[in-house]
Amino acid sequence: APWRPRMPWQRQQPAGDRNAAGTTDKQHKARRASEAARQWVERGVIAEAKMELREALSCYINAVTLDPDDVELICRLAKQWSDLTYEDGATVEHIQEVNAKAVEYADRAITMAPKVSAAVEQRWQRNTLAREGERTRQ
Repeated sequence: APWRPRMPWQRQQPAGDRNAAGTTDKQHKARRASEAARQWVERGVIAEAKMELREALSCYINAVTLDPDDVELICRLAKQWSDLTYEDGATVEHIQEVNAKAVEYADRAITMAPKVSAAVEQRWQRNTLAREGERTRQ
């Protein structure tokens, strides 16, 4: 029989590279990190709703540490840094520092994925306008 190249899906994977679910160890670790990051985001959202700005920031930092390539997490972190400008007793220097951090993360998100960053920003703006509309009706 003539020699024929084997397509990637026809090649056998070395033993130990895949687990019982058929994923590689690297994929499994990435999925676990992403799930853990989502748990930190959930905690951050709750803290944010309670206006616990520093706690929310800490949660988002933990999430980004676990999943540094998730653009939405980077955008959340940028927004949270910006939100620290509303802390009671914030000095001009403090506001400048936290805004600089916010810009740093926003730039990072834009560099990572310009179209996704814009979509996340638009969704955030819609949500912010909706919340402000609810406050004015109350």
